[in-house]
Amino acid sequence: MRDIREGFKKYPGVIGAVDGTHIFVKVEKSQQDSYIDRYRRTSINLMAICDSNTLFTYVFLGYPGSAHDSRVFENSITCKNIERHGPTSTFWILRNLT
Repeated sequence: MRDIREGFKKYPGVIGAVDGTHIFVKVEKSQQDSYIDRYRRTSINLMAICDSNTLFTYVFLGYPGSAHDSRVFENSITCKNIERHGPTSTFWILRNLT
């Protein structure tokens, strides 16, 4: 993490940038309600963290499109590791607020 942090020199302590997107999928009619996203399309939710070179360092895929980004993050291994080891003021992850 210290090496990754060096790439974000303008942002002290940052070790990545996180955001989510939706991958459009076809699902059986019986499951469509779970997979309908906020734009009324069927999708699965993808969350990714990248380094300062825009290389993925973590990808979490598979939650139905109806799942909110915060729910996806809360169920990711990254969040579980933060909970297990405690938050730190040494490292930060940026997120897109748009």
